[in-house]
Formats: sequence, C-alpha cells, structure tokens
Amino acid sequence: MIKSIVRKIVITIKFFIRSIYSFVSISKSIKISNAKNIPDIGNLLPKNFKKIQVGIIGTGDISITHINNLKGLSNIFQINIVCSRTIEKAKMVAKQNNIPNETDNYMDIIRNSKIDAIFILTRHNSHVEIAMEGIKANKAIFMEKPLAINLTELNKLEDALKIYEKPFMVGFNRRHSPHIQYIKNKIDRRESPILVNYRQNDNNYPIDNWIRGPEGGGVIIGHFCHIIDLFNYLIDKDICSIIGSKINNKMKRYIDNDNFGMILTYKDGSIVNIIHTTFGNNKYPKDIFEIFFDDNILEMNNYEITNHYTENYVKKGDKNKDKGYLNEVVEFAKMIVQNNNNLEDTKKIINATKLLFRIQKEFNKKSDFYIKVESLEK
Repeated sequence: MIKSIVRKIVITIKFFIRSIYSFVSISKSIKISNAKNIPDIGNLLPKNFKKIQVGIIGTGDISITHINNLKGLSNIFQINIVCSRTIEKAKMVAKQNNIPNETDNYMDIIRNSKIDAIFILTRHNSHVEIAMEGIKANKAIFMEKPLAINLTELNKLEDALKIYEKPFMVGFNRRHSPHIQYIKNKIDRRESPILVNYRQNDNNYPIDNWIRGPEGGGVIIGHFCHIIDLFNYLIDKDICSIIGSKINNKMKRYIDNDNFGMILTYKDGSIVNIIHTTFGNNKYPKDIFEIFFDDNILEMNNYEITNHYTENYVKKGDKNKDKGYLNEVVEFAKMIVQNNNNLEDTKKIINATKLLFRIQKEFNKKSDFYIKVESLEK
C-alpha cells in the first residue's frame, strides 16, 4: 500500500517537473547571432599584422554586399582598388565607398604587388579566366559561385588548384548563415539519417536575362548550386543517386528547366527532396525547408527564422535574416591569416559542380532522369 502511494507521488512529481520544463522551454527562443555583431578574430592576428589589401573585380549587386562587409571589417581588410567593365562605373563605386583606386582592366589588380587578395564578383563566364590569372600572381582568391560554367573550364581550374597553396574560397554563403550553423550543430549529433523537404520559390528571370545566357550558364549552374552545396555541407557525405523530374509543357511565361522536383540520396541514407519553381511570387518566402531526424524537426524559413521541435518542447526562433555573407568573409580572413587553402573542401565543391553539369545536361535532354553518382564520369 505504502509502496503504491510512493510510486504515485514519484510519478506525479516527475510529471510536474516535466510540465514545468516543457513550459520553460516553449517560452525560450532560439538565439541566432545578429549579423551586426562582427565575429572577433583578433586573437588570430599576429602582433605585426598588416591589413589585407583587397582588389575588388566586379561591381554588380553582390559586389556592393561584399564591399559593405569588408568595410565593416576595416580592422582586417582594406579595399585598395575596384574594377568594373567601364571606368565610369568603377569611379562611381570607388567614390561612394572611399576606395582610393579604380580601373576597367582587372589585370591592373592582378599585376599590383600590393594586393594580397582578390574578390572575383563578375558574371559567371569570367570566373575561371580571372582565377587562373590570380593563381599565376599568387593572390589569395575569393570567387563568387559558381566555380565554373562548363567542364572544360572546371578541369583547367581543378588542375591549377591541385598545386596552389594560397587561400581559395568559393562564395557559398548559405553554409555560413547562423541559421545553418545552428542546424549543423544539431544534426551533427544525430543517430539516424535526415529526411529533408526543401522548397525554393525562385525568381522567374526574363528569357534575355544574363543568367540564362553564355555569361551566366543557366539557373541550375548559377543559382541552384547553392542548394546542392548546402546539403553536401550539412550532411557531409557523398551523394549516391539523384532522381529528377521537370515540368514538360513548353510554356510561354516559364522555362521548363526552372520548374522541377529532385531527390538526392546520400551514402548515410539521408534523403533530400527539393522543389524548385518559378511559378510563385515574391510575396512568399524564397527558401523554406524542414529536416526530420531522431524525434526532432528543424524548420528554417528564408534564413530569417529557425524553429526547433522536439518531443518535450518547441523552440521558436527570433526573427533575424542572415544568409551568411559577413561570416563567409570572416572565414576568408581566417584562411589568409592561417595560410589555409582549404583544398579538401574545394575538392568537394569541384565534384558537386561536375554533378550540376550532369543534372543540367540530363534536363536539357529529357524530362525525367536517374543518376547513379558512381557512374558520373562515364
């Protein structure tokens, strides 16, 4: 009798404690670091550290983002010169951002012995050409994605990077987002594979937009590459197969190759289901995904809010949009200070880029495909 009463009391207390814990957890929020809080790498800087002299090549929208972040890291970087396709644009950007020098010939930056690092922020078809010159000049290189827009260019760059010892970084910023870092920290401790549902509500670029032509390489090479890189980074295993299926309707307002479903299967058993479409509009978030694993669900909304659901509590994220642009530049600074060329990661990005070429090739030929990745080189 007494044992029965004690057992009921213990069960009641446990339930009460669990209820309190659940309530407290629900009331807490996920704290995603604010992009305005610049990461501190001061402890990595040598006493005689001189600011990294930077040359900016390209003056499009992404260039302005990087210029602003470099200016925010003025204790580490100094923008020495900017290059644009026209001297008028170069002068305008230089004046707006207090950059002392400007040019319309990127070789002026490559040949300048004062420049330590170059940022290649041009249209996609010139990335490899400029990178090859940067390698010859022994510069640290930050190159916006994609790595290349065809296999010939990629093979040339791959050969050069095999023996290159200076830092080389590709601008896959999303992996550096605090939202992705939070998610990475959680799933790295998992026991099971992950199951992912990803939706990208992309822009319906006009048919004559440069991204679709020879300067851009197309939406799959130029933009969809972000999604492949993101899950390669999060799962950190090789892709073993891909199934793809696109809309096949020869529409007037939309491009078939922009609207597709894809399933990536990884060697650890993880599965990523992707819907990529231009049928939507900008009133709806661009990127949303859910990750399921070990009785957990992680939900990321547009690199703005991350929510975490477990059996015992729900953690709601604070609203803080951060796609990782600042953090990736900080990582590049670390690479330069530590003289780390990050070759192993670059090899993975090269292999992922080859896979993107295969995906685009398959969609150009047919509506549905299956790729066994072991046969990728055949």
